[in-house]
Amino acid sequence: MKLTKVVCENCGGNIEINNLSHINNQEVSCAYCGATYIANAKHSIIGALREVELERIKELQKKESSKAEWEFKDKQEERKLNTKILLGLAIFIGISMLALSVGAYFESNPMGVKITVDQSDFKGENYKIVKEKLTDMGFKNINTEKVADLKFGILSSEGDVKEVTINGDNDFKKDDYFDEQSIIKIYYHVFKD
Repeated sequence: MKLTKVVCENCGGNIEINNLSHINNQEVSCAYCGATYIANAKHSIIGALREVELERIKELQKKESSKAEWEFKDKQEERKLNTKILLGLAIFIGISMLALSVGAYFESNPMGVKITVDQSDFKGENYKIVKEKLTDMGFKNINTEKVADLKFGILSSEGDVKEVTINGDNDFKKDDYFDEQSIIKIYYHVFKD
């Protein structure tokens, strides 16, 4: 609702004043030529008291709105922080669970080749059969070596295994694990020349 209409002295255009203060003079501009005018206050005591009260109410509303806005921002920041903490905790738990499950897997399934017999079980078998068994277990680096120690061939036959070593160790047991590239030597009996 327009309170008053004023005509611009410069261009003759209408200057609209929508709200005239009872306390303060107001500066208004012409929308057509940009000329500036001062609109004088009404100076009514009742209007002035009402205007002061309205200004006080507006300031209170502005303060409450600002306070609510800050509280909202604080809550948003708190939610972001809580989200980050929960996300970090979830990632930590996930990594921990993964590490535990990988550790449990490797504990129950160690890396490498599993020996299915004791070293002593190879003694007396033909070296070709022993070599085939070790190949089937997954070993890649298997060597054979003759031991010329037979005179009559009564206790052992030619080709029977005397000893098997893995990386120089002849004291391995069933269910031990070794790298598939471990050096395996099969020593077997042959007749002396």
